[in-house]
Amino acid sequence: MPQTLAQRFTVALPLVGVALLLTSMVLPVQFAIVAWGLAMITFLTALACAIIAERERRADRRVVRPIGSR
Repeated sequence: MPQTLAQRFTVALPLVGVALLLTSMVLPVQFAIVAWGLAMITFLTALACAIIAERERRADRRVVRPIGSR
């Protein structure tokens, strides 16, 4: 089954966020604040992508059933 863009972002963006958080530990304070903020933005974007991917998955599962069938 091919992955959608939202599913790929759901996996990739948290990794980018972790990289930004780890990088913020070795940066000066002003840059660390920016890196931390960008990491939070990537985590929130990944959460939104996960929600979108789950909704798409649920929509794909729905099957139209003929009237009168169980």
